[in-house]
Amino acid sequence: MKNKFFKYTVYLFTLFTILLLLTLVVFLYKQSLPYFLKNSFLKFIFGRVWDATEVSGNFGIFNILLASVFISILACIISLPIAIGTALFISFYTKKSRVILIWLINILAGIPSIIYGFFGMIIIVKNIEKIFNEPSDSAISGSMSDFFSSWQVFWLGVLYYQ
Repeated sequence: MKNKFFKYTVYLFTLFTILLLLTLVVFLYKQSLPYFLKNSFLKFIFGRVWDATEVSGNFGIFNILLASVFISILACIISLPIAIGTALFISFYTKKSRVILIWLINILAGIPSIIYGFFGMIIIVKNIEKIFNEPSDSAISGSMSDFFSSWQVFWLGVLYYQ
């Protein structure tokens, strides 16, 4: 009896999730259809101007996509040496504390990456802004914030090779 109740409850929540997803897709389709009837998909992808204040709207996402790729690459360049250094340190230089370090990394890996990104955005980016007189929307600030979101992926790689 309990298994059937649980089974149908899971089915119900799965159906609810699928319906919610379909509702979002239909909403996005209906809201974006007037724009795509006037403009091509290539103009949307390769357009360089994002101006949602106009009545007609001009939505080009090329610069946004390019900035995302650039910031992600910069975050990987920053975090890769730290991750490799951590992996080498744990693999070759720790004997007694290896279990504790792996346990700590497992705890850190359990925290969602959005929390690390938020920490990077609120604490690190503001300090970069103050110390280097750098605007908060610069590439280095964004990559440091992205670094805190992506470094846990590299640390999971550290655990994989243990």
